[in-house]
Amino acid sequence: MNISEHVVATDVLVVGAGMAGSFAAIRARELGAETVIVEQGKSGFCGMGARGMHQLRVVLPEDDLDAVMEGTVKECEYIIDQDYAEMAIKEMWDRFQDLLKFGIKFREDESGQIEWFFMDTYFPEFKQRCTTWEPMGGHVQLLKLKGEAIRRGVKVLDRIFIVDLLTVDGKVCGAVGFDTIKGDFYLFKTKAVVLACSGSIGPGHGMPQLTGDGWAMALRAGAELRSMEFANSVVGAGVPRVSGPFFVHLYSSPMPDYPITNAMGEEFLEKYERTRKIPGGRLQAGPPWLRQGLAMLREIREGRGPCTIDWRVPDMGNRLREYYASYFNKVLVQMKHSGITLDKSVGVLNLGIVSGQGGGIRINVNAETTLPGLCAAGIASDQLGAVSHSTLCGLAGAAITGYRAGESAAKHALAQPKSDVISAGQVNQLKNEIYAPLGHKQGVLSNDIRSGVADAWINIDIREEPRLKKAQEQLEELGKETPKLSADDPHELVKCHKVKNLILYSQATAEAALLRCETRLGHYRLDYPMTDNKNWLKWVINRQVGGELQTYVEDIPIERWKYKPEPVVFDPLEPSKKEAS
Repeated sequence: MNISEHVVATDVLVVGAGMAGSFAAIRARELGAETVIVEQGKSGFCGMGARGMHQLRVVLPEDDLDAVMEGTVKECEYIIDQDYAEMAIKEMWDRFQDLLKFGIKFREDESGQIEWFFMDTYFPEFKQRCTTWEPMGGHVQLLKLKGEAIRRGVKVLDRIFIVDLLTVDGKVCGAVGFDTIKGDFYLFKTKAVVLACSGSIGPGHGMPQLTGDGWAMALRAGAELRSMEFANSVVGAGVPRVSGPFFVHLYSSPMPDYPITNAMGEEFLEKYERTRKIPGGRLQAGPPWLRQGLAMLREIREGRGPCTIDWRVPDMGNRLREYYASYFNKVLVQMKHSGITLDKSVGVLNLGIVSGQGGGIRINVNAETTLPGLCAAGIASDQLGAVSHSTLCGLAGAAITGYRAGESAAKHALAQPKSDVISAGQVNQLKNEIYAPLGHKQGVLSNDIRSGVADAWINIDIREEPRLKKAQEQLEELGKETPKLSADDPHELVKCHKVKNLILYSQATAEAALLRCETRLGHYRLDYPMTDNKNWLKWVINRQVGGELQTYVEDIPIERWKYKPEPVVFDPLEPSKKEAS
């Protein structure tokens, strides 16, 4: 392969062109920093945004901010940094106004005003204010954000895969990668980097491009990860080998009253406090699998499985059409391809990891990581504990952390008198590592290793000490195979580096999950089924030292914050059941 070399110099490099990356780039450019966005695919059509950007949580200035703050902290089960939560709730309205200025449209009522709806949570006194994009579809909105960034002078480079960050004296000063089509080598010389690339939702999911690339490169560079046991640890339910109903979000609001039963024919959700129906409304929580999965797991463990779901709900089509509006035609196409119809959908549910947010690169309230010159935003970051489906997660969290990451990166870059001198030796070493699989004609295929990682995740999905230790052993053995990876072209080369990232972030997740000896949020431990507010108000931290992964705990500074839980151990499905002191 004939490989050309390209050098790109800029003040701020943003990796990822989604919501968080776009906000970061726009804010950095607004402050006067020369800014480049790099996207491994086609900007607007890949990453988490490709899954569909539908709902945006919003807090209005006239809303009860104290109530939102308390509800958010409870939703995050006291894992969230409350200093960040208070700041972000106040800032949310400003970021929403930015979206309107960028030309983003939201569904309107008959009077032309934005149409709001309210999502239930586990706490009856707290509901999330939401609005919906119009039209639905992530690429439509992402392309508008990309256009705004370009209009402001941001340069966008598509189909460049960033493999690793460059450091000088412990500071991030650049990155290296390659063109995913031509294979050309790219060296980025920069004063600050924002990682806003997607996380991952597990190796067995239908989006294989999400392999935790930002998490892995941050670890290798020396940054810390936090709360990886929550990163994609929401045990959910789906119909095996049938993507239709799950993929088109039939679990989403508004919740149809479809029955979920165990092998005894019992609608068992009514047995548990946290999965009972709200009188006159939908099932508690949004989305319901946050606790439905745990209830199903308990039913199966106690010999009442399998569990089934019946989607044959009266008027389902019209209900979905009302909710999805212009997006509904896409839903119908997806369902047609999967062979699913709305009136004949009954399936045995299986358990596995579904999309979760709540862990990632550790940042502070200004979206700065533990590594100078490196910021992180969106799902690449830990969002300071703003876990899945809380007020500050998802698109709102991406906008807030993206804006702050862009601001911090620009200020850091503009304060530097000149760029650091990058070691030619470091660059050459990384370049050789990048292209090494092209020289292995009889090596190991990335797909084979990826299948092994998926097998290991079976032991990470359903968690208890023997299974997690088995997963660690499996991942360690797979890691030993990566030097033998083989690629014939740039596409296969991308897959080789992605599977390396997949292994590293999976190891961080397994270690964090093993260390947290309780059940909290989407982290379910079969051997520690209770939530422990006496001993486990802690963050779990991963870092890599000398190529070795280290994992430890750090006390959450709960005593200096306003909202504190009762120091008890309780059943997460039935909080009224507490262990005696």
